[in-house]
Amino acid sequence: MRACACGLLAIVAGAAACVTTGKEAPPPKEDPFAGCQAHPAGVGGWQLRCGGVLASSNFALNYTPDQLLESFSAGMTASGEAAGNRVEWEESALKIGGKDQPVRAFRISRPADDKTLFRGHAIAVATSNEGARVVTCGAPTEVPMARERCRAMLEVLCQSGVPESVPRAALRVQGPPTILGRALIVPEGCRTLESTGERASLTCGNKSEDASFTWFLLDQGGGLQFLDLMVQQIVTGLGSEAEARVESTACQVEGTSAECRRVEGRDALGDFRLLAASATVRGDNIVVMCSYHGEQPHPVCNDVFGAAAPASAPASAPESGPESGPASAPVAGGDPQT
Repeated sequence: MRACACGLLAIVAGAAACVTTGKEAPPPKEDPFAGCQAHPAGVGGWQLRCGGVLASSNFALNYTPDQLLESFSAGMTASGEAAGNRVEWEESALKIGGKDQPVRAFRISRPADDKTLFRGHAIAVATSNEGARVVTCGAPTEVPMARERCRAMLEVLCQSGVPESVPRAALRVQGPPTILGRALIVPEGCRTLESTGERASLTCGNKSEDASFTWFLLDQGGGLQFLDLMVQQIVTGLGSEAEARVESTACQVEGTSAECRRVEGRDALGDFRLLAASATVRGDNIVVMCSYHGEQPHPVCNDVFGAAAPASAPASAPESGPESGPASAPVAGGDPQT
């Protein structure tokens, strides 16, 4: 059963506002989640930023654990290859609840020199609501004690989900949406979900015309690496029936040359499209994403993106005043259990 992927991008800005690649001290041994913050990654799904460690928990209905793990692995491999990276998998096992739990260890590397960029583990477990949850945890290789911390986090995430003690990030609207100081055009029928100056999210339309736009600022480099992880999550949310296609293409973001990822697939509303890019604009590293349904890009995409859309797509969107909206939207890949 396919889920509705439209709307995930409307809140993905809250999923990670930065990519941390510096070495950071591990948390106290008694609490592997110390210093973590949980960001929405679907309906009830979460992505956790814990210093240099990145973890996630996402749900898919009508999947067995094996099916979901296979779909997750395939999506991650495809998005990694589209980015020019190599993703390698190895069957392994971890002690979860006193029992050996099958897991897949993954390694993301740069083919040119075999430099390891990121290592982690993915585990899928059955849930009580006719679905499965996939949980992941990993980090760049230079983060100290990441493997030990992830082992402890994965055990908790598999058994009981994200602990209530982990602070949940909230979406905020602090004013009209902007991108690096420039006012964003808010097309008619769109509303602002989040606007902080360092990120913004818009959602548009109804069941017959749905689109989402988001951008966020990265504290450091590693934009393409993080972009591909996010694309992989979106492809996984579409489900194996979608046969989503991911390709890499040149594009423009705010008039600056960038590398885009284009995703084509299907969800509960029909043909699903995604444009996503990592770029350095006016000296700042940013990630920009826009999702829509149908062949033509939604006007909300056209204010920031250029060259990635079909030539027949409209060049600009009519301007309309921003509106504050609820800090939630229908999304895919969420986990109804914490």
